[in-house]
Amino acid sequence: MAPVQKQQRASVSAEVYGQFNKKKSTFTSRVFPKDQGISDNLNRMMEKSFLYQGLEDKDKKTVEDAFEPKQFRAGETIIQEGDDGDFVYMVYTGKLSCYKHGNVVKVYQPGEVFGELALLYNAPRAATIKADADSLLYGLDRETFNFIVKESAITKRRKYEDFLNSVEVIILTQDSKLDPARRETQDRRCPQERVFLDWTVCGQGGRIKLF
Repeated sequence: MAPVQKQQRASVSAEVYGQFNKKKSTFTSRVFPKDQGISDNLNRMMEKSFLYQGLEDKDKKTVEDAFEPKQFRAGETIIQEGDDGDFVYMVYTGKLSCYKHGNVVKVYQPGEVFGELALLYNAPRAATIKADADSLLYGLDRETFNFIVKESAITKRRKYEDFLNSVEVIILTQDSKLDPARRETQDRRCPQERVFLDWTVCGQGGRIKLF
């Protein structure tokens, strides 16, 4: 008898919504009750996260309700490179390391988010993440992420890309043709700065620190 093969989650092309795979107009988000202190902390963390900053208050509430607590012991693997992704995680307590080809490329601390690229671009996990210490994470499921967060992130990216395309002095190089996952990594390296009326952004003869 031939061995039974494990069925994997639909690929990018198979998950596209169409005539035979219609996207729901509404959905019922999951709710995990939390005490007020945890809710307040999660909301503060979301305010600092690029992924959730653009959400309206009602959508932030839906996301906060849907965050599912997940405990991991030191040494446990949360994400394995190459696997399908069904959750995006926010670190509440603990510390985790991100491995690429066996090397640590990033250490995650409380308040940071990881795992979103696989959901944003419907791609396999790009790296492995393991807990360095006992950690409490809050996971957001794929369906809630797609309905609430993904559209906001896509709209934000389009706004930035439209702006960049409108600036004639920017010369497009080979790096400007990055795939979506690499572009997302590049975005995180470019912090946003707030300026106010009458501030001098740069002065003639001054040294350049940021572009």
